[in-house]
Amino acid sequence: MGTDGQLYVRTILLAVQNLASYSLDGRVFAYRSAFVKVNLSRDGRREYLGAIFVLYYYDEDGDGKFETRYGDLRSLIKLVLRGQACDFAILGDI
Repeated sequence: MGTDGQLYVRTILLAVQNLASYSLDGRVFAYRSAFVKVNLSRDGRREYLGAIFVLYYYDEDGDGKFETRYGDLRSLIKLVLRGQACDFAILGDI
């Protein structure tokens, strides 16, 4: 939120680099996605810029909706796993 009390929303073109899922007892509870910023040149070529952004999306109540987003997996692990084993599956590079 800006200092003037207004909420500003920007749209940024991103390319998905990879997507992975986390599951416990066969049920997916989180997804990890890695993105990189993209610019399109005038001739239509993609130009990939800067660092890769990694975000985690979490289904807090098991309803299949991934409403919560984390930028740091350590927060997610502390909340969910509490010392339990977790399955991690890479869904593929895109």
